[in-house]
Amino acid sequence: MVGNKVPEGDDAWAILMDLKDIVQLVFSPSFTEESIQYMQTKISDHQQGLQVVFPDFKLRPKHHDVEHYPELKKRFGPLVHLWTMRMKRDYFLSLKEQVDIHGRRSVVLRALLPYLCEDDSKFLKTWDPVKSPEVDVDDVPVGIALITANSTDATVLVPDRVAVIIEGMLCLLLSYHMPAIVKALCSKYISYRRTAHHFLRPSEMTAPPSLTHAALQQQRFLVLFDFDETIINESSDDAVVRALPGQHLPDWLKNSYREGHYNEHMQKVLAYMAEQGVSEASIRSAVEKIPPTPGLLNLFQYLQSHKEDFELAVVSDANMYFIETWLERAGVRHLFCKILTNPASFDATGRLLLLPFHSHSCPCCPDNMCKQVILREYLAGRQKERGGAPFQRVFYIGDGANDICPSLALGPRDTAFPRRGFPMHRLLKEMQESKAAKFKANITPWGSGEDIVDCLKKIKEER
Repeated sequence: MVGNKVPEGDDAWAILMDLKDIVQLVFSPSFTEESIQYMQTKISDHQQGLQVVFPDFKLRPKHHDVEHYPELKKRFGPLVHLWTMRMKRDYFLSLKEQVDIHGRRSVVLRALLPYLCEDDSKFLKTWDPVKSPEVDVDDVPVGIALITANSTDATVLVPDRVAVIIEGMLCLLLSYHMPAIVKALCSKYISYRRTAHHFLRPSEMTAPPSLTHAALQQQRFLVLFDFDETIINESSDDAVVRALPGQHLPDWLKNSYREGHYNEHMQKVLAYMAEQGVSEASIRSAVEKIPPTPGLLNLFQYLQSHKEDFELAVVSDANMYFIETWLERAGVRHLFCKILTNPASFDATGRLLLLPFHSHSCPCCPDNMCKQVILREYLAGRQKERGGAPFQRVFYIGDGANDICPSLALGPRDTAFPRRGFPMHRLLKEMQESKAAKFKANITPWGSGEDIVDCLKKIKEER
């Protein structure tokens, strides 16, 4: 509200904005390894900046506490679920009452496994944070919440995290070694309910439901998709802005954009939309109405019919909420093994919180995402998971200028598919004509999904 009145380059304002980013990262209901690294960098930069701009200011013990937040988030899940402020009742609890609360929680935790044997249908809860900002824990004195952000079928639940519910609160979140944790917490419960089929299917933890673990290891080709103006036929950010009452942004907000900081700009846009009363339902509706790029659904149909050969992933500078919402509406979410994009989810106030994917040192890419770094890390990780076997070929399908950088990591057997007439296509043509950079991959421009299908058919038939 006052940012446009602050002089550009003001050091104190920059420190305040760093603190705002840290608060958003700390209270975010979801996170990735990259956002954890980004949080660590932000915290370090903020504390160094404080001492440079305010040399007389001495860091306090709480500044040191904040340095532990990234590690705590990795160990226990989103810290917002461990917030105990409401238990303090505005600090008016006596010391005896506080001791009583912690004592009761300890007793309940120790009694948790015997409690599983009780016949109480309210004991177990399932929760998808993408669909609901809070899990329904009414009338649950003790229980377990199985939390997933990826399941599309509540009867085949593969939880990302497990939370222990005590007195209507999520008081303990566990996010590591999920199969062991779920078995330990639920073994007695399952033996009494005979519902083991509702819980663990380890082969589905990382693969789409239609593929077994063995089949996933044998896929020969990797197909990477951009999202905006590649899978869908326009920018998802532009489409969502039309959900505003006036269907456009004010000039002061448009003019606040800084080159290379688009993710930061979209955080402001989403905050403005929340202030204007744009609901989650309106945003979802706007995303679901975006048309697919011509022929892309035919391409997905072809890849579905040859899923034993093709592994699919999205690499996009959009965000997780937009991409998953659209893919689920189109009925193709199950085709994608991984979505690599900026984290985004709604908070309890109805605001869509957007975070950067990671931090990096590439001078060519926006500050929140270098797709080449993502591509190289993904290929290295998958090769390790595949027992050292690389993909025979990698196909990258995109349209924008930020799709050039990952294409430079492709090898001579790989193929870059730039959308004809879009920035990626024009830039690749200029690179070819100038021969200023050595581009190793094959280049196949496309205008519709059918063009890509024709190319993939020929490559698949090669021996």
